[in-house]
Amino acid sequence: MRIGYRLVCAGAFLALAAAGMVGCGKANEASEDTTAAIARIGPERITEPQFAEIVEALIDDPEVAHKFLTADEDRIRRNSLLSNVIQGKGIKLLAEAEGLDKDAKVRLALEGAMASVYIEALIERRMPKGEPTEADLRAVYNEFAVTRKAQGTVVPPFAEATQFAEAKQLMLDLWRRKKQEETGETLLKEIKSKFPTIYADEYKPFE
Repeated sequence: MRIGYRLVCAGAFLALAAAGMVGCGKANEASEDTTAAIARIGPERITEPQFAEIVEALIDDPEVAHKFLTADEDRIRRNSLLSNVIQGKGIKLLAEAEGLDKDAKVRLALEGAMASVYIEALIERRMPKGEPTEADLRAVYNEFAVTRKAQGTVVPPFAEATQFAEAKQLMLDLWRRKKQEETGETLLKEIKSKFPTIYADEYKPFE
C-alpha cells in the first residue's frame, strides 16, 4: 500500500470523519471524555485515541500505522493529516451554520456519497480472501484473450504470458475486477431479498 497516496486521497473518508461517523466525536458526545484534545475547532475536538482510530482506518497494517503515529520522520505528514481532519470539521460547522445540512439538494448528494462509500466497503468485505488459483487466472486470461483476438490482437498462450510480471499483474487485476463485479451483483440481490421494495403502480421502474 502506498501510504502517502492513501493519506492524500482520503478526502471522502475525512468528509465522513468530519461528519462524526468514524469516531471523531462531537463536543456534546465528548462531554464525559476527559482525554486531552490534540486539536479543537469551535465546539469540535479531537483526542489522540480518536486520531489514532482515523490513522488505523486509513492504514491497513497496524505496525505501519503505529510508526506513522509515533515516528519523528512522519511528524509532518501526521500533522498535515490532523490539519485536514480539522479543516473538514470546519467546513461541516460552517455548512451547518448556514443551514446546508437541511438543504434537500445537499442532503441528497451526501446520501449518494455515503451509498458509494458503503457499497465499496461491502464489496471489499465480501471479496474472496487469499490469492486466486492458477485455474482462476487461466479463466480470466482466456476471456481476455478471446476479446483481444476478436479485435485482431495477437495474444500469447497463458503459459507463455505468465513468464512476464506485467502479464501476471494484468491477470490479477482482471480477476479482482471480475470478482468485484460478481460480488456487487450478489450484494444487490441480497439487498432485494432482505429489504423488499414496494412501489406505487405509477412509480414502478421499467425493467
